[in-house]
Amino acid sequence: MRVRAFAKRNMKELFRDPLTLFFGLTFMALFSGLPLAKDRSSAFLARLTASPMTASDFLLGYLLPLLH
Repeated sequence: MRVRAFAKRNMKELFRDPLTLFFGLTFMALFSGLPLAKDRSSAFLARLTASPMTASDFLLGYLLPLLH
């Protein structure tokens, strides 16, 4: 459940940027790094480390939106 909510949030971030949809899968890896960089600069990841999520939860949360 935690991974699904985290992945849903990351999917929204990916599709919020219209360039991601325009360039398609070729640049998907580049644009998938943008939410991670934003999370690091906004201290979102610091708040997540205080949550009960494990390392695999984080990885799945960032990976699942890319697979859809």
